[in-house]
Amino acid sequence: MQASALIFDIVCLVIIILCALFFARKGILAGLLSLLGTVISIAVASLGSRALALPVFDRFFRPGLEESLENAFAEQNALATDMMLEEMSNFLPGPAQEALLASIGSADLNMENLAEKIVTEMVQPIVLPVITLVLFVILFFMLRVIIAILLHVLQAARGLPFVGTAQKAMGAVAGVFIGALYVFILVTVLEVVGTLMTPSEASEGLIANSLFYNVFSNINFITF
Repeated sequence: MQASALIFDIVCLVIIILCALFFARKGILAGLLSLLGTVISIAVASLGSRALALPVFDRFFRPGLEESLENAFAEQNALATDMMLEEMSNFLPGPAQEALLASIGSADLNMENLAEKIVTEMVQPIVLPVITLVLFVILFFMLRVIIAILLHVLQAARGLPFVGTAQKAMGAVAGVFIGALYVFILVTVLEVVGTLMTPSEASEGLIANSLFYNVFSNINFITF
């Protein structure tokens, strides 16, 4: 196992242990409520980020990208434009690269349509997962803060029960699941980062060697 993969696994294990210790002190009630809040936050943030990502891209990124490409193509001759397109397409996987170049070469496109096609077929598949991830993280932590405040108010109003040994043990179990959910989010982040790497870079990093990465990536239900 590579050193980077081992370090990542240790970090994940520490996250889970810290969550278990924290909720062992809080007890089973706090642990279950926090676990429920974390699950709800992940679900809502996942749905919300996927719904908002494309409108955010179209509103804040697409116009500037298309304008920049139109200006760049206008300043280049046909040969230079073809070379530029070939260099840009190198960021795509082989089949997608060939399909894009073939569709551009076979179509009678003006600069505006060419820029739109490149942004849609080349830039959007790369940028959209990153935007979705950023929105997911923002929404998740906003929801966690809101839910944590509500739970704190609720527990303060009802009074905190005595936390016995059994409650501590069950709280620790709930903490393990909560820690696993946070590791799951961390793995999701790394998966999106992995999409920006070449296959050789990905195989040399955490993806192929980390135990936690492989386990949680196989059960990942969030697709960006």
